Amino acid sequence: MTGPLSGYLLASPSDNVVTRKSLTTTSDGSQVLMEFVAPFESTKFWEKYQFESDRSFTDEEAERSRPPYRYPVYCARSGSKLVILTEKKRLTDYVIGECLNRTIFPNLKHVTFNVEKMIAALQEADSRYRLTSLHGRFAGPGRDLRTMILYGPQVTNSAVFREHQNLFNFYICGVAERLPTDPFYTGEDGEIARIGNDGSISIQSLTRKRATDLNKIINYLISNKWVDDWVAPWEGSSE
Repeated sequence: MTGPLSGYLLASPSDNVVTRKSLTTTSDGSQVLMEFVAPFESTKFWEKYQFESDRSFTDEEAERSRPPYRYPVYCARSGSKLVILTEKKRLTDYVIGECLNRTIFPNLKHVTFNVEKMIAALQEADSRYRLTSLHGRFAGPGRDLRTMILYGPQVTNSAVFREHQNLFNFYICGVAERLPTDPFYTGEDGEIARIGNDGSISIQSLTRKRATDLNKIINYLISNKWVDDWVAPWEGSSE
């Protein structure tokens, strides 16, 4: 198990297939490269890579060691789509800029999620998933309140959400499976991932089950057209 991790859903604007080779770069003297390590936990889509850089992403690391610095990168490929996750969002941004944008043309684009449509659908009792967290910017009068963050087994059932949702523009939502036997499960593994309208994805840990569950969520969001309409469907079974 590893985590927490954060990153994005990316896709080719020309629907080109994202290959393992296109994610692998060799050093040209700048000490920046990414190489394939192994499939992740025998899953169908997920792979582990190692990113090597002359840049450190923590002050503590820079103090105790010297470059090159090595970081794990976790990717799920499906046709023209790629989920990429690392230990820090800014590290993910750097990997995209320094590796992917130099090997994949046209460059992959961030896929945006329609969080408002997700909220409207997932608050229904018969939905496949439920919402466990919401981050929203205040859109009402006054400046004393800027942001509201809600957490709970199903935040859309709360009185706060029902009475004040019109005053906020929600931009991140946490998603969990709605289990028939326990629809309000609040255990550690309840929330699968947090999804942002900028295409961002964050998870607290990555295991075989979590990777498979995340595949299913992404497939579900694409199938329901809660992403940019140019994005092709997730290919093959999501296990």
